[in-house]
Amino acid sequence: MMKLYLCLSSLILSLPLTAQENKISLDFSNVINTKDALKGINISTFFHFTEHLSGGVEVNRFFGKKILRKDVEVENKIEEIELSAWDFDCNFHYSFKVSKHLKAYPIWGFSHTTEIEKRTTENHENSTHFWSYNTGLGFMYHFGKISPHIEYLFTWGKTNQEFLLVGFSYEINLSHH
Repeated sequence: MMKLYLCLSSLILSLPLTAQENKISLDFSNVINTKDALKGINISTFFHFTEHLSGGVEVNRFFGKKILRKDVEVENKIEEIELSAWDFDCNFHYSFKVSKHLKAYPIWGFSHTTEIEKRTTENHENSTHFWSYNTGLGFMYHFGKISPHIEYLFTWGKTNQEFLLVGFSYEINLSHH
């Protein structure tokens, strides 16, 4: 499955060569996974294929947080674990104007997640890997090259999750004229 992600990411990275808009945007955001209140950062690159359609690759890093969970090995026992995660996403946006500077965009794509659980009482680490389908909605306010944005994302898969992302985009025009 990782090969599929790498192939699709490579395809998206090569698409700017034929893009009509000749623009890319670099995005930096704070992100929260509402399921476990994991906080992290999002770094992404989007290629603007047309005035409305863009697609890109995203990396989310969720930093470790101590949480209480049911012990899977001992019934009726609660254990403390440190949970962290990495997400690698391939998402597409179709933006449309809501007002002069405000754009809305539905989000769709897929992600690969690696959740890392460390038991705090032992030196034991467990990793879980899974794929999800992404859907959501975002809003962006255009100030020129720098634009703040907010997104809500719901992922469908082995573990359904919700994310809230707040950050800014920096747009780069690749045209030479």
